[in-house]
Amino acid sequence: MGIRPILSALLRNSAGAILVSLQIAITLAIVVNAVYLTTQRVQLVGRPSGIDDQNIFSFPVEGFEKGFDFIAMVREDMALLRQNPRPPTASQIAERAGYSVRSLFERFPDLLSLSLAPMFIRSVMGLKGLRNTLNYGADRVRYLAPVPAGSRIRGRTSIAEVEDVPPDGLRVNYHMVIEIEGGKRPACVADLIALHYR
Repeated sequence: MGIRPILSALLRNSAGAILVSLQIAITLAIVVNAVYLTTQRVQLVGRPSGIDDQNIFSFPVEGFEKGFDFIAMVREDMALLRQNPRPPTASQIAERAGYSVRSLFERFPDLLSLSLAPMFIRSVMGLKGLRNTLNYGADRVRYLAPVPAGSRIRGRTSIAEVEDVPPDGLRVNYHMVIEIEGGKRPACVADLIALHYR
C-alpha cells in the first residue's frame, strides 16, 4: 500500500488532515516533554549528594533476649544523653549495653587500632597548655589490612589543617596512618578531627 492514496484522502477531507496533524503534534509534544523530564531527572540523580556514599556503613542492632525492645533502648540512651551535661564516654555506653570496652574491641579488632590514634598523636605532638581535648570525629577512615593478634603497630601522624574556634578552641585535622610491623599495607588510614581547648 502506497502513501499516495492516503495523501489524496487527506486532501479531499480537510478536517481529517487537521485531526491527523493535531494528533502528530500532540504525540511529538508528549515525547519531547518525556525526554526533557527524563534528562532533567538523570541530571538531578547524578549530582553529588554531599555525603560520602561510597563509605557509608551501619551496625545492625540485635537483641539477644526474648522481648528485646529496640525503641525502649533508644529512649534509654536518649535519656542518658539528656541527664548528663557532658556526653557519656565509650565505656559508659558499652557498660549500659552490657559490654565492656574490651569486649567491643575483641569483637571489632579494627576499632582497637583506631582507638589508639589519640595515644599516637600525644606521643608525637607536644600538646602543652591545653585545658581539655574533645574527639570531634573523623572525616575519613579506611581499614586497609587486618591487624593480626599480637602484632606490633605504630602510628604516623601529620597535621593537615588548623582552625581557630572562638572563644578559646583550636580545631585540628590530623592525618593518621597506622602501620603493622613488617606489613606491606597500612592497617588503617584516617583523617581525624580534634577540638583542643586552651
